[in-house]
Amino acid sequence: MRGSVAQDGQRSAAAAMQAAQALQSQLAEVSYCGGLLDFTKPPALDLLRQVFDLERLVALPLPKATDMSWLPEWSNAAALVYKLLLFFGGHFDSVQSTGSGNVSDYEDQCTNALDFVLRLQARQATTMPLFMSQLTPDQRTDARERGLQKARSDAAQIISGALISLEQEEKPAKARVITTAFRETQQVWAKFLLPNGRVDIIDHIAKALKMITD
Repeated sequence: MRGSVAQDGQRSAAAAMQAAQALQSQLAEVSYCGGLLDFTKPPALDLLRQVFDLERLVALPLPKATDMSWLPEWSNAAALVYKLLLFFGGHFDSVQSTGSGNVSDYEDQCTNALDFVLRLQARQATTMPLFMSQLTPDQRTDARERGLQKARSDAAQIISGALISLEQEEKPAKARVITTAFRETQQVWAKFLLPNGRVDIIDHIAKALKMITD
């Protein structure tokens, strides 16, 4: 059964969204009671694994245009849970004060999440042009073109954020995971990113290289 599910992107995306919503509800409930949810133990850990399921992602067939029927759902689920993982500290509004603490307390979970997000975004960056190319001229609306441009801009921000984390990273194990994700998706970003997004990324790469000596 595991193998068949791994080949089904639509079911995987739906499961990820259900897990994301369940985690959000649990965090709200725990916060209301004045407590904190431990991301290193069930049920939170199980929900994280369901959203950031790299095994399912890499088991999918090669990208095709029809993947855009489910990819955004999985991407939205991953973005929501990654934000919760980074910033939730009892109250969702305490973003600025808890983000760095969560990264330290849940380092493995944050690293795995970022690894997954980079790879999922790379798949979406491959799929979106395939989707656009099979549209008729009438179907290539201004809204869809703006959506593609926004996705290219958002991808640059995600990559820049990951590189910033490397600039501040002193642990080789985490750096290896993230740099491996970059290395294995670099051809996707080379084609997808907008020119202005590349400038910031090149700057962050230079800074990260000064920190990573391994």
